[in-house]
Amino acid sequence: MDPANHGGIKGKLPSEAAVQQSQPESEKRGAEEDDSEGEEGRPLDEDEVLNKSDDEDEPEIEMNWNLMHFLPEAAACQTNFNMIVAGYILSIYNHMQEEQQRMTPGSTPIRRHDNSSQTQKPDSTAIPATITFAQELVQGDLSQQMFALTQKIQKKLSGNRGGNRVAAEFPQPPGSHLMLHNPALEFVKAIAKVLALDTSINLQVTKMKRDLLKLIGVGEFAPEAQFKDPCLSYILPEVICKSCNHIRDLDLCRDPYLSYDGSGSVWACVHCRTDYDLTEIEQSLVNSVNRKSMAYVLQDLKCMKCQGVKESNMQKYCKCAGDFTGTLKMKDLARQLKTFRGIAKHYSMSHLLETVEWIIQMNPGIPVT
Repeated sequence: MDPANHGGIKGKLPSEAAVQQSQPESEKRGAEEDDSEGEEGRPLDEDEVLNKSDDEDEPEIEMNWNLMHFLPEAAACQTNFNMIVAGYILSIYNHMQEEQQRMTPGSTPIRRHDNSSQTQKPDSTAIPATITFAQELVQGDLSQQMFALTQKIQKKLSGNRGGNRVAAEFPQPPGSHLMLHNPALEFVKAIAKVLALDTSINLQVTKMKRDLLKLIGVGEFAPEAQFKDPCLSYILPEVICKSCNHIRDLDLCRDPYLSYDGSGSVWACVHCRTDYDLTEIEQSLVNSVNRKSMAYVLQDLKCMKCQGVKESNMQKYCKCAGDFTGTLKMKDLARQLKTFRGIAKHYSMSHLLETVEWIIQMNPGIPVT
C-alpha cells in the first residue's frame, strides 16, 4: 500500500545459500553434528529431524500495517485484522508453491530443501489457477470469517455508535486526524482496502464489502464508507546518528521502528542501535513549525483569474480585474499544525507543544480542533 503499510512472505536471498555452501567442511560437519543432537546431548530420531526441518522451512510472514494501530484493541480488532490478512497471504503463497511444483516437469510432490528453489518465481501457466483460487477463497471461507467477525465486533462495541465511550476505544497514535466512532465500519474498510491491493479479486472484495456494510447498516456510497488514511505523515529529513554517521529520514508518525509506547529507547539508529538526541530532534521540529508559520504569513498573493503574482502592495484587484488569493491554503497549515501537536503530545515534547499551541491561540482563524 505504501512504505508504512505492507505485508508478505519473507524470502531468502540467493547470497545466503551461497554463503552456506562456501563454508569449510569442518564447520559444516560441526554444524550438522550440533543439529543432530537433541536435548541432553542425545541424537534426534527420524521424526524429530523431519519436524525440525519442517519448522525451518515454514514460511515467515512479515506484517507491517500502520493502519492496524488505529483500530481498537477491544473485541480483538487488531488481532482479527492480522489473522485475516496473514491468512490470505499464506493461503496464496502455499497455493503458488503447490502449483509451481505441479507444473515443473519431472517434479514430485516432496518438500524441496534447496533455498535457491524457493526464491524462483512461479511459472506463468500457474497464474490463472492462482487467480481462480484467490477469487474462490474470498467468496467462500474469507467472506464467512469476515461476516462472523464483523457481527461480533458490531455486537460488542457499536451498541452506542455516537457516544464518547465508543470513540474512546480508538487509539490516538501520532498523526491521527479523523474522528472515528464505528469500530465495525473501520474494520471492514481496513480489510477491504488491504485485500483490494490484489487487483485480481477487486470484484469479489467489492461485493464482500457491500454485503458487510449492509450488515452494519451503512450505505455503500455513504461518505463514511469511503476509506481515508487515518494517519498523517511528517518526515524529518536527514537525521544523522552521532555514533556511526548513518543518515536516514524519520517518519515521526508512521515509522515502523518507532513504537507507540512513548519510551525513549525507540528513538534509535537502525544501524548501530544508538539512541538519538531527543532534544536536538525537538528543536528541529520547533524550527520547522516556525518556518511553516512564517511562510504562511509572508506568502505571495496570486490572481484567481490569470494566476499572476501580485506586484504592488496597494492595488486591490489585478490588472485583469481578478481577485487575489493566497498561494498557501489555511487548511494545509492547520493540518501540519495538527500533525506537530500530535507528535508533541505523544512523545512528551513540551517545547514543541507550547510553540504549536501559541501559534493556534494567536491565530483563531486556523481550523484546528
